[in-house]
Amino acid sequence: MTLILNEIHINKSIQESVQFAVADRLLTRHGQYYGHRQKLFPIPQLTACVSYFGLASYMVGQKEYFISDILSAFIRKSSSLKSIPDFALELRNYLNKTIPISIRSGERSGFHIAGYDSESLPHFWHFSNISGMTGIYYNDPVAEYALPTSDFLERDAKTNFNWDPESGFIDQNKIQIYRNGDILIHVTISELFDNMMGSILGQKGFKRPKSEYEYADYLIFKFEEIIRIQQKWATTKLIGKPIDIYILKPSSLETRRKGKWEKINF
Repeated sequence: MTLILNEIHINKSIQESVQFAVADRLLTRHGQYYGHRQKLFPIPQLTACVSYFGLASYMVGQKEYFISDILSAFIRKSSSLKSIPDFALELRNYLNKTIPISIRSGERSGFHIAGYDSESLPHFWHFSNISGMTGIYYNDPVAEYALPTSDFLERDAKTNFNWDPESGFIDQNKIQIYRNGDILIHVTISELFDNMMGSILGQKGFKRPKSEYEYADYLIFKFEEIIRIQQKWATTKLIGKPIDIYILKPSSLETRRKGKWEKINF
């Protein structure tokens, strides 16, 4: 499995936002360790990232195909796509043609695409072959990836942030969270963890994260604690280090490598 996370932070306006994309790299098969693979990728021609959860590889005959390789190949081939909606739709169509139907109908699989458009509006799109959810648990897969949905601009920005596209009004200083994969611990403790850390960091001698870089470090810290809990107490270990993270802004995309932040050049 995996844990992928996207957060959209609305500051003073919808055009003044910052996004964070995070994913672990642990691969498992039948509940057992299977290696490490990247699950979060920049999209070169867009200020965007794509990540996946669920199905990580499959066999056709004697050959194994990794979703990470399929995604990398698609990103290289899709340089002519100029918008996040187009990228999401073409990726969905490509996967429906590339991954055998016998695999799609038997393995849960999904994708997050997050970034910005030319008007500095934050986008979050996702699609999967999962038929639905019961609480925090996934229902059975279906044979086709569903059409991508614009979960933020077309739904949550309006419902949760009172965004009015005509006037530009939006509630300030709020966060929208999207997560998929093995989300049990994150759903259970994320808000409690934030409240606990807020109480600690509000004390004399401590400091709260102020910059996006400090907040990104905080997200990594929380991921590491979630991994530690699962590695210690879960019967099946589904999440593990290393962890990838990207900071997305309307005109830049940065990632942390070897403890340093680097801009992605397009």
